[in-house]
Amino acid sequence: MGPVSNSRIHYMDNIRAFAMLLGVFFHASLAYSPLMSQVWMSASTDNASYIDFVAFYTHGWRMPLFFLVAGFFGALLYKKRGASAVIKNRSLRIALPLIIFLPLITIAVVTIFSWAAQSVSNPSPMLGLITGMLNNPDAPKPPLSTMHLWFLYYLIWFYALTLMFLFVYRKLNLKAIDWHTPVIKHPIVFLLLLPLVLVPSMLTQFSPLPAPEQLSPALWAFGFHGVFFVLGWGIYNQPRVLDAIQPFMWPLLIIGLAYYIIYYSFMPSSFTIMDAMHNLTNSPDVDLNQTIKASAEAYLSMYTVLAVLLVGKRFFDRQSQVAQFVSRSSYWVYIIHLPLVWILQFLLLDTDLPMLVEFAISAFGTIAIGMLTYVLFVSWSPIGWLLNGRQKSTYIDKPVRSPEKHG
Repeated sequence: MGPVSNSRIHYMDNIRAFAMLLGVFFHASLAYSPLMSQVWMSASTDNASYIDFVAFYTHGWRMPLFFLVAGFFGALLYKKRGASAVIKNRSLRIALPLIIFLPLITIAVVTIFSWAAQSVSNPSPMLGLITGMLNNPDAPKPPLSTMHLWFLYYLIWFYALTLMFLFVYRKLNLKAIDWHTPVIKHPIVFLLLLPLVLVPSMLTQFSPLPAPEQLSPALWAFGFHGVFFVLGWGIYNQPRVLDAIQPFMWPLLIIGLAYYIIYYSFMPSSFTIMDAMHNLTNSPDVDLNQTIKASAEAYLSMYTVLAVLLVGKRFFDRQSQVAQFVSRSSYWVYIIHLPLVWILQFLLLDTDLPMLVEFAISAFGTIAIGMLTYVLFVSWSPIGWLLNGRQKSTYIDKPVRSPEKHG
């Protein structure tokens, strides 16, 4: 059985949008996380442990899921149009947006922090620290960061390395590796062993798992996110693998949650800026506790990613105007979401609203603003063409030009 056809990938579009928008909720939730109360810029004094439990559960599999979907669509493009088309397309959709938007987002964030430092009456501990740094000309400058756009940076690496591997593979005329037949014959063995590939990378990381935002590539990210990218590439070429593990959809989801509970028990009770700096420059001791934690994290991530993928394939493999709009707008929403989250949450720091109301305002407000700006300014413009390509528009993402246009 060959690669999937176009009629079978709607669920992948929907999952990609889901992973993107879930990132908005994750970042919005950190303001109400006890664990992040000392390090998140817009941290509120009102927080709850259940926010941590839910937020870091999604943190364990959201970005791995995204990288798997990215690998899947990369393989689709490579199979249909070849390596040159992959290079051209991904240069336009990934590299150019990173080059354009990273400086703009950086400027926006610096501007927002400067405004908040002067305007917020009840600053978070981290905002107070930033305020002190802004008022001290001798304070050290923060290192260059890719911020929440780090995923674009690593996608460039993953695509480049994959294409280089395939080029060498074809030049040497190597025989294709039959990896899928054993999986199809013995899916349980495959599911038991596959997460172990992630363990070495997880052994090198503290909890919670950091975002590899630095410009210098983090090797652990290749051994973690890169594995999911390669898995997605392989699933496109061998879709029968998903059919083989489909019966295990709900057990994977439940077992993944059980592994998360184990992992969560190893999470620190508090997290300071000094802890963050230490974790960025050091690796944990590899002892029994670290091995258990790393293994639990690996199985949590792999099993939940596969379960969500299977749920999407089974229940969301269809297209609608709403789903298409959410899918096409989610890239833009994710690019601009973090400055919006911070603006809204800085304003909320000086209010006395219930915690969940503030969370809803910051999360749904960010998504609403993102989607509205997509409709008004992006979908029909060169920015929209850059992010999504020129596609047939539907009524939901056409700008209103004049009453005559709608007769």
